[in-house]
Amino acid sequence: MYLIRAGRGGRDPVVSLVANEEVQHFVVTTSPVHLCMKLDGGPWFVGLDEMIRHYSHRSHGLPVALREPCMGDSIPQALLAAGPDTPLHLATRNNDLNAIR
Repeated sequence: MYLIRAGRGGRDPVVSLVANEEVQHFVVTTSPVHLCMKLDGGPWFVGLDEMIRHYSHRSHGLPVALREPCMGDSIPQALLAAGPDTPLHLATRNNDLNAIR
């Protein structure tokens, strides 16, 4: 079981999961313009939805794969890869090449 929550002080999101009857927390590192994110030692993803999809198929450094989400609030649209108003979509729509690089 896992959940994704805001970090302390509204900073980078945190993945909290249960493995071996123990709760563990992993900070999601975001790029300065919040276009990409990753867990320590893992690959970069465009949004939390892509990251969750990846880690639901394999653990890739986590103690377990992300299989069963806890019910809670929706992930904020700005942290998702899919959807019309993600940071990447906004940057490309506004020709913000610095944010895309």
